[in-house]
Amino acid sequence: MRVLRLTSPNMKGQDVKAAQKAIKTFCHYPVKIDGVYGERTASAVRDIKWSLGDRKSTRLNSSHLGISYAVFCL
Repeated sequence: MRVLRLTSPNMKGQDVKAAQKAIKTFCHYPVKIDGVYGERTASAVRDIKWSLGDRKSTRLNSSHLGISYAVFCL
């Protein structure tokens, strides 16, 4: 799986949509589930990772999706 990150043009796809669903479901973060990794999704990821002590990245990889994503958002 690819690493999701903010790019120009924005990354799009089912993997982005899955990440957005996980953010919304597990983290209760109000992201729009549209399959586009744009500024709002990057901001949500940045805020969540900041709260966990990772202040460097807005990237997501396959280990953050699915069940393991719930741990990422705690």
